[in-house]
Amino acid sequence: MNKESRQKYLSFEKSTRIIYTSNRIYLTLDCRNIGGDVQFIEINNTSVNIIRSICRNGKTFDLVENVLKDMRLPSKYREIIDGFIAHLFKQGFLKYISCEDEVFFNVEELHSDREYFLTHATIELTDRCNLMCKHCYMSASSKNKNFITYQNFVEICDYLIEQGVYSLELTGGEVFENPEFDKILEYALLKFTIVGVLTNGTRFIEEDVFGLLCEHKHKLVVSISIDSVNPEKHDRFRGVTGSWRRSVDTIKRLVGAEIKVRIASSIFEDNMWEIDQLAKLSVELGVKIFSYNFIEDFGRGKSFNKTKSVQKIMNFFRMYIMLLKSIKILYKWLKKIVMREAKVIVELEHHLLRLVQRWILDLVF
Repeated sequence: MNKESRQKYLSFEKSTRIIYTSNRIYLTLDCRNIGGDVQFIEINNTSVNIIRSICRNGKTFDLVENVLKDMRLPSKYREIIDGFIAHLFKQGFLKYISCEDEVFFNVEELHSDREYFLTHATIELTDRCNLMCKHCYMSASSKNKNFITYQNFVEICDYLIEQGVYSLELTGGEVFENPEFDKILEYALLKFTIVGVLTNGTRFIEEDVFGLLCEHKHKLVVSISIDSVNPEKHDRFRGVTGSWRRSVDTIKRLVGAEIKVRIASSIFEDNMWEIDQLAKLSVELGVKIFSYNFIEDFGRGKSFNKTKSVQKIMNFFRMYIMLLKSIKILYKWLKKIVMREAKVIVELEHHLLRLVQRWILDLVF
């Protein structure tokens, strides 16, 4: 930050908010009323203190000195604070104003032990699917015929936007089975900052839809299910021969167009020792995000592949945790190489322990 800028005053843009969730803090700026998107960055408590100092209407030079003093930091941290302020400018949160008489916009802080602030939503577009996955929580199949209409989708999205949602996930069934998916996707990409599309990747993506994905790839994540490095095992689990090959071909096509792809794996007894190989496959395919989730007892998953030996469960439990830790370390540069519900290993241990307890109850009763 140069000397001239240090003599000016700082103000946050209107609609800037700090949102506290259970384990994270976000700084957000809603620009949708002027045709933009929701800008957001993840911050920490130190960042919050700097933001509060800016809101006290000080000149930037005084601000940095005050932050250093308040936090009892040595002067060598001045450059870091300057860098954070520069980042806020780059992301559009901050602006210079020339004098104290101009309007300052204080940042609203939203947090409560009892309230949740809606920023992300998932919409199930259909219960129809071209596969017959053994674990499907909604028992989707090609026989089902329930679809959300484009008009209903628009009404839901408009309501979600009013509530502050900026991230939307589209799922099914299989989203491409919805006959109005092209219009639905276009509206979602127009209205939301981040859009996730969950698909099995087996249907060919028509050129008009593929062009839409390419046009908005900066805000898009496409999640495709791969459950084994063995095509035959994956196909048995998904219920259709050739599904593994078609999914991999779709991944290659999307990655080739520089569209962000996530490989998502459903973990069960037959593939639970393949997680390291699935992570390796993700790297080989050029995928930047890999996630996995253990099958829960919903829909067809309720009766799928229950383990019959309590001793077998207890014997592998600690060994399996060690394996997952080593995979996380080996592929630490891969984003989200963890369960969707669990962001740290200790949460994963608790999850597996609950599975063990549930399986034991199944055997006893």
